[in-house]
Amino acid sequence: MPTLNVDESGRPGFGKRGVFGVAIFGRGNGTFGGKYYFKRRGNRLPYYHGHPNAGNRALVWYALTGGSQKLMVATTHFTWSKKGQATGKQRREARSLINIVDNIKPDVLCGDFNAPRGGEIFDCISKRLVDRIPQDTITTLDPELHYAGKLDLVVDGFFTQPRLSVEKVNLIGGISDHCAVVGIINL
Repeated sequence: MPTLNVDESGRPGFGKRGVFGVAIFGRGNGTFGGKYYFKRRGNRLPYYHGHPNAGNRALVWYALTGGSQKLMVATTHFTWSKKGQATGKQRREARSLINIVDNIKPDVLCGDFNAPRGGEIFDCISKRLVDRIPQDTITTLDPELHYAGKLDLVVDGFFTQPRLSVEKVNLIGGISDHCAVVGIINL
């Protein structure tokens, strides 16, 4: 789902890339959906001018169906804040995001939440869904690829409904500035 047009270079290492957004890929029978939970400029796609929160915010999902079973996975790229501190903008956008989550009821919610575990925004989500990233995890940022280097912050989320059994949750570096979060969900 398009969220931003990157037509000029800027931090954190953006070059001209064109349309930027949130995506989810699925294989098998299923349906895709998505919704903006915050739009910055009405129906027009915002342009990036070096500001980290210039883009729209979106939640996208894939509902995989197989026989009598269904699994809905949703993902987002949430609003950034300096040093991971909760801001008024994050609070407003979190309320809007939570309204969509409460409505569609995904089995899995994942993504870059730009809000550290133990903080107000992360805890708001943890009250609805179970945080499946191992509690001994110190960071979800790749110290080799993240522009700020080594930061001990768990800002990525892998949340599920309590009824799901999840095992072998692992973080894999070397893919992006954030580690990939991988796990097995047993229905």
